[in-house]
Amino acid sequence: DRSAIGSALQLDPPASGTTLSLSACRAESASCASLSLQGAPLGVGAVHRLLLPAGTRYHPSCGPLGSAVEARFSGLLPFSIPFRQTEPPADEWRAMRPSARRQRLLLRHGLAASVAIDALAAQMSLRLNSTGAALPLMLSRPGGAVALLEADLLPDTRYTLSVSGSGRVRDAFGLPLQHSYTTFDTAAADAGLTLPDGQGRPLRFASGAGGLDPPDNWPAVVQGGPACLDGKKKCGEAEAVSALLAPVPASSHQALLAALSG
Repeated sequence: DRSAIGSALQLDPPASGTTLSLSACRAESASCASLSLQGAPLGVGAVHRLLLPAGTRYHPSCGPLGSAVEARFSGLLPFSIPFRQTEPPADEWRAMRPSARRQRLLLRHGLAASVAIDALAAQMSLRLNSTGAALPLMLSRPGGAVALLEADLLPDTRYTLSVSGSGRVRDAFGLPLQHSYTTFDTAAADAGLTLPDGQGRPLRFASGAGGLDPPDNWPAVVQGGPACLDGKKKCGEAEAVSALLAPVPASSHQALLAALSG
């Protein structure tokens, strides 16, 4: 009985100028009702409970409701970047540890038509926690509700990304940008790309005398010298530490796969 339920429903706390209305669902059903809020919109960020109190009789053939039923909802969420964490948690397994130099940020309501992505980028700063030095960042917008952040992040390093609030930067609902930040540690470099010297230094390409450019044509890389590619023995620390990343010709792919262990 929609009329019985509609008269019993309560909004807690009450929203000034907002009324509740029940109507039939699009697909007519005796067990379905559609609720709409009419009048003034709910306050930004305001959380309400929709209550059907205990004792309510929602059909002439049923007894009173034994306990209250409730659902929670809110008005529009404020315009901020919803980071997964603000500070690294005590439990490391819960921590956000980016492993790439590109990170997607959610723009929950998009941006106002008059706001360029560069205006949002101007409100952002990225700093190295150990020194406080600022790092350059790039921000693009591959989708309406997505911003793509790019920065020269290093592995196993702590950074803080801050977003300053601004009344000039607004989302598609006209809400102003709010302050937010996240402090995070990047993931350590893959163990297969570090020297086994206990320091975890990432390997780098070496071509020629002291050069740091990768080879022009390399289908794969290997941690180790030529001794690791003959397929007759496994790569040990002595061989691995003696060489930097080296190009692997296609003829050696099977031998490389056979040589790698753990």
